[in-house]
Amino acid sequence: MRGARLTVAIFGLMTAVAMAARIDAQSASTGLRQTAYIKASNPHMGDHFGNGGTLLGDSVALSGDGLTLAVGAPNESSGAKVVNGNENDTSVYSAGAVYVFTRRNATSPWTQQAYVKASNPQTGAEFGHVVTLSADGSTMAVSAYFEASAAKGINGNQNDDSIPQAGAVYVFTRRGTAWSQQAYVKASNTGEAGTEGNFGDGDQFGFSMSLSDDGNTLAVGANAEDSNAKGINGDQNDNSMQSAGAVYVYVRNGTAWTQQAYVKAANTTANVQFGYSVALSADGNTLAASAFDEGGASRVVNGPYTPGRNGSGAVYIFTRAGTAWTQQGYLKASNAEGGDSLGVVVSISDDGNTVAGGILDEDCMSTGVNPSNPCDNDQKTDTSVGAAVVSTATRSRLPRSSRTAPRRGSTASRMTTARRKPGRSTSSRARVRSGPSGPT
Repeated sequence: MRGARLTVAIFGLMTAVAMAARIDAQSASTGLRQTAYIKASNPHMGDHFGNGGTLLGDSVALSGDGLTLAVGAPNESSGAKVVNGNENDTSVYSAGAVYVFTRRNATSPWTQQAYVKASNPQTGAEFGHVVTLSADGSTMAVSAYFEASAAKGINGNQNDDSIPQAGAVYVFTRRGTAWSQQAYVKASNTGEAGTEGNFGDGDQFGFSMSLSDDGNTLAVGANAEDSNAKGINGDQNDNSMQSAGAVYVYVRNGTAWTQQAYVKAANTTANVQFGYSVALSADGNTLAASAFDEGGASRVVNGPYTPGRNGSGAVYIFTRAGTAWTQQGYLKASNAEGGDSLGVVVSISDDGNTVAGGILDEDCMSTGVNPSNPCDNDQKTDTSVGAAVVSTATRSRLPRSSRTAPRRGSTASRMTTARRKPGRSTSSRARVRSGPSGPT
């Protein structure tokens, strides 16, 4: 037995040395190297710890000082609730979990600080689909976009499960090293409950999410919301525009959260999925929200909303003055074509003056930045090479976008994107991870 233990100890030491050698061997010329390999404290097959991607969520968040890391595992299956419960339980399939890791400084080791669960774990809720942290890492928002409660607003009845895929967001805060749930956040128009013979129709609140640096402003996208409202704080009880999408803005005063705005596109249209991606500036006063299946024909910034290029996609810019939100920009690619899908992901600078958007199905084979070939008639090639556009604010007006194309010869695989109202399929995971192979 002692010999076996000695063998195990020697093997463990050899493994640790090998891992350290592998890490240290990483490119010294760039000054970059791997400093940690992080796993869940309760790994199980299919948990998807570190989940991410255009169709899969965004489950990894790092604080501004780099000392707090939050990692979601949306298919973790414990029935534990809130913080540091029984993580060995596997009774609630794909309830989801988030793991918080911390370090004292840039050279100290990482350790797990908390195992975080929803206060109402539900089968298939996928808590941890999106995870975001404030700059100091002391506020964390976590979405479960398949959560099924019919509750509305803040801290409602989370034990209800009458609207499949309604979605919810949970806000947690840290005092010292202790985490606790501060708010259970729902849309103000959760969706439609099921009736006899018909399933409920949820809006997937929490499909996208962004948090300001101070943790006091939260933007949440519901890409499958169905209202025909336009602009700010319209009629959210309307359900006539399938999967038009919406964004909800919440603010915190002390420890209390309230909804500040219900945000819709100025040209609300069915099935464009406004809110597919959202991003807030550091101060929370500028919001970028996309509708990747928007079909406007424009190729300029703040052009007309005339339809004509189905699925070309758009990004909308909103700004806040005091407590009032207004739309400032309507961004289109300068070579927009049908099916390009601008806005599958958006990002915004800290000052809110620069916005970048991904165009995963753009077909231009040119290379570099602002290539001489404008590639404004290549839809028929259907290459899905992809591109990105960058827009910069000048005197409260966003100028013509610049376009960055991938370099010729780079590997690019076609990504499938959900084009229809999530919720029509009986297999929630299958319909989110797959869809028609291109825009229509």
